[in-house]
Amino acid sequence: MMNFLVKYLATAALLAVAVWIGVPMLKTHLENAGKPPLATTSATVAARAAEPKRQDAPNAQHAQPTEPPASVAETVPQTPVPSPAPQTASAPEPTIVETPAPPPEPTPVKTGPVYNWGVLAEEAQAYNEEGKPRVKLPAGTVIEKTGERDSSGGRLLVCRVLNNRRWERGFMVKASSAVMFDCPYEEAPKDARTKITRYFTLKGFIATRTAALREEHVKRNPYFSAYQKAAKEYNEFKDKAKELTTQRDAAQGAARTQLASQLERMKSEEVQLRAAFEKAEAPYKKWKAEHGDGAMDIMNDEQIGQWNDEIDELHQDVSDYIPDL
Repeated sequence: MMNFLVKYLATAALLAVAVWIGVPMLKTHLENAGKPPLATTSATVAARAAEPKRQDAPNAQHAQPTEPPASVAETVPQTPVPSPAPQTASAPEPTIVETPAPPPEPTPVKTGPVYNWGVLAEEAQAYNEEGKPRVKLPAGTVIEKTGERDSSGGRLLVCRVLNNRRWERGFMVKASSAVMFDCPYEEAPKDARTKITRYFTLKGFIATRTAALREEHVKRNPYFSAYQKAAKEYNEFKDKAKELTTQRDAAQGAARTQLASQLERMKSEEVQLRAAFEKAEAPYKKWKAEHGDGAMDIMNDEQIGQWNDEIDELHQDVSDYIPDL
């Protein structure tokens, strides 16, 4: 405890001496802070005092009077001490208020219906708007959907068809036959339209050519005519029997009895027709198994080969628009 008290008193004494000596020195330093340095001035005076005095000219009467020596104050240029600028409150920075940009002008709304365009990926049976067959449309045909309908055979697209650069209305096609896009035909890129329609047109060409080659191959079968005749007669008989069965099930009384008797008599005829069909079918199938179905004819067809080459060239570009192509 005694050692701590001694150290405390010694430290307090040292601090008192430092304050007693330091305050006058700090005051002097602050008073001389605004005065110019004198080292340069003393050196200048000493240099000029060392310069040799000029000798009087021999002719004293023509000698120019000597100017009195300049005082030290006049000799040494006094460096002006700039006065401190008055402290004034800085003006507040102006607040910049940004004027909001005017809202963009609204895009004009297109009037009228928007028809999404598409292309038939395969040959399709087209119907009129009453549901009756109208015409078969080839693959690559451009359509624009104007509506949809449900049917027993699936969803139908009510559409117009592009024919010789003109739109024709009043068509319906199966939705499964078409590849559709989310814009009207005129708004689609021209290059895309050209490549897509060409791609599916070539697909249609190949399908048509393939069917023709298969038919030619089938007709080379020497048993084809007899088989075709027997198959036609047997299929027509089955269709007639199916129709009469439907009528019998809907009839009552004497009409029902009459239709039932007619169907009973047809059973023997059915046996004969089926036997004739099977007799003609056997040699026809045997020749077909030995000679194939015309696949080699299709594979070696030069025209189909050229179309396939063009399809290969278009495939990458078309798949950019139809990813699951």
